Amino acid sequence: MRILVTNDDGIDSVGLHVLARAMKAVGDVVVVAPDDEYSGYGAALGPLHMLEPEVHRTSIIDGIDESWTVSGSPALCVMFARLGMFGSYDLVVAGINPGANVGRSVYHSGTVGAFDYARALERTESFFWGFTDDYLELVKARAYGERGPAAAASARRALREALAVLQQLFAPFLPFVAEEVWRWWHGSSVHVSPWPDPDRLRDLAAGAGPTPSAVASAVLGEVRRAKSEARRPLRTPVVRAVVTDTGDRLAVLGEVADDVRAAGRIGELATAAGSAFGVESELEQPDPAD
Repeated sequence: MRILVTNDDGIDSVGLHVLARAMKAVGDVVVVAPDDEYSGYGAALGPLHMLEPEVHRTSIIDGIDESWTVSGSPALCVMFARLGMFGSYDLVVAGINPGANVGRSVYHSGTVGAFDYARALERTESFFWGFTDDYLELVKARAYGERGPAAAASARRALREALAVLQQLFAPFLPFVAEEVWRWWHGSSVHVSPWPDPDRLRDLAAGAGPTPSAVASAVLGEVRRAKSEARRPLRTPVVRAVVTDTGDRLAVLGEVADDVRAAGRIGELATAAGSAFGVESELEQPDPAD
């Protein structure tokens, strides 16, 4: 594992040196830190159109083979690392801060600002768009009770859990919006809520994993593409759809077939074993009167 260590107090900070040496027990360490004090900068990069940052290699930290200084904020240090200036890395660790970063101070803390916002936001947004584009459509019929109260309760519980996780993931980026929406259905602040626990969410899913959602979304995406290429509305019924895929994935599709049929407005959903994934969609013919 390659670990990027940074801070907001500058390359001379004793806390940075202690942290960097401690992380050597975990993996290979590269230090990229500001050349001066940048406390209170939060996640600010500075005026990018005016920046002329300087990057220098240094040997100031005993026991660390590779360390660099950047004439900019902690977030800029991590951005340069993200762009590949210091090689690839697997983990970002920031600190050790000489004071406490608690409560509202986290919003302007440079130490917290060194968090890899770009990668975290990218993954959160990817989850969000998959949730809104696919998952909501796939569970809509169940959530409205079309397949009985037990199925409706399951769908609504999953929707509540997913919505809570999304609001918590967006809170560092949209603190005030996330707080406002969270307060609509919670009695306390999103910023003091426990961070989402992956183990708890896996237990709620009863070990299902991401495969059912991935398979259902892939089939739904191909059905939508067929409608789009035919220049037909997404509400156009599909007389018959034939899904070709591996046996394992077809077995998973069988578990979510009702959701796929409802979301894609599919009459008959047939399957065929094959090594390459594909979906053939037979669309209902348009009414000549239309």
